[in-house]
Amino acid sequence: MALAAALIWAFNPTAVLFAHWARMYSMFIALTLAHLLFLAKLRRNPSPQRTVICGLLGAAMLYTHLGGVLILGAESAMIVRDFWLRGKSNAWPAIVLTLALFSPFIPIAVTQSRSLLFDHWLDWIGAQRPQLSLEVKATLVFGIVIAGLWFVFATRSSDERSEALRWCMALALLPIILMVGTSVLVRPMFQIRYLAPCWALAAVALAFILDAMGTRFRRLGVLAIAGLFVAFIPLYQHAENDPWRDIAQQMETSAAPTEAVVFEAGFFGPDHTIGGPAGGFPDGYYRIPFDFYFHAANPRTAVPGSDPKEARELISDELDKAGGVWLVSGKKLPEAMNEVPGSSQARLASVSTYGDVLLLHLKPAGALETASIRN
Repeated sequence: MALAAALIWAFNPTAVLFAHWARMYSMFIALTLAHLLFLAKLRRNPSPQRTVICGLLGAAMLYTHLGGVLILGAESAMIVRDFWLRGKSNAWPAIVLTLALFSPFIPIAVTQSRSLLFDHWLDWIGAQRPQLSLEVKATLVFGIVIAGLWFVFATRSSDERSEALRWCMALALLPIILMVGTSVLVRPMFQIRYLAPCWALAAVALAFILDAMGTRFRRLGVLAIAGLFVAFIPLYQHAENDPWRDIAQQMETSAAPTEAVVFEAGFFGPDHTIGGPAGGFPDGYYRIPFDFYFHAANPRTAVPGSDPKEARELISDELDKAGGVWLVSGKKLPEAMNEVPGSSQARLASVSTYGDVLLLHLKPAGALETASIRN
């Protein structure tokens, strides 16, 4: 069964997308599955060693991605189930250890969460709450509550395999149900990647179900699913490539060592532009991926993405000091040009487009010259 689950997940195009988005998601999935594996071992046969390992892996999961809080919440709900049906739980000490190890980071996590919830209403979380009637909201809340109560308080299955399947499905589905419900009732915040471990757990649950139908059915089913996923993978290859290696190569070729690199501070919005609260990414939204690939000593600075006038003044100052500026912009060209000083102060030497990223090379002086354009 474990091999079947591994085959289903290994060839899943979703796994390819997670790896494409950021390295943390693959790590998030691996640490979560390892944590849940030791949690299952701990429930069956507790030991101090397993408690420590499970707690360490749980803390590593949370430090990797705060989406692990949803997994931890689902685990806590199922621990309540253990107390309800068995009068005890072997897993709760590991959860306590996880929280204790994560506690030094909790103030930072709270600050980050507050910033995302109350400042960042643009990218992954929607600015508008859905306009639903009271009846629809009440029905949705009722459905979420019933689903949660069923997972936690339903009668214990007759065998341990069925109980293990219930745990796996609860840990896969409860975070999804919670995030979908919150997105509908509060503001849109559902993103498939923030629930990455849930999809891997769904692969485990599917392998479990196929195994229950018989060895032959499991083998044929896994081969059919894996083959279908392999056929789908090329469809995901059109996903936009990371542009930063190409940007770094262009700058290594064209940028003078004294020229400044300017980034826009703010959040990336649904209209594909950087703006919003000035406190978002104060060093520049694109600063981290840029620095990962471009290692030259060119000075870096940031301008407010929400205030073109101030950005224009700061860029003008950098032009005077550095003799040239490379603006790494997350805006469309007309909006980015609002940040460029007038023709009496600057000329646009080149414009390069890399997906959602614009790279504008500015030089001081004179009349506006025709810029070279690269797509």
